[in-house]
Amino acid sequence: MLAQEFEYGQTEALDLSVIASRLQGFFEERSTHPMILLVHDQGPSLNVLRNCGVDTSTWEVGITGLIGFKLKVCDTEFMCASSPTTTLSRPEQS
Repeated sequence: MLAQEFEYGQTEALDLSVIASRLQGFFEERSTHPMILLVHDQGPSLNVLRNCGVDTSTWEVGITGLIGFKLKVCDTEFMCASSPTTTLSRPEQS
């Protein structure tokens, strides 16, 4: 199967070490400023970044810290009526 040409740039085939180095450099250059990184699937995305040597230990999940909005996570129900903050439940583990 032939790779489809990237519509907005050029495709590069790189060794994993080069990809890791570029990712590390990208995040290190921006480490002094707040950043929002949108990903499709948080767990695997963070694992790839960590495996490439990107330090994610100080990262926060969600944007509440950046915008000053409190979000409370509730284990049992989607909305906790007694709480003045927005509340989301964690999905039940199977």
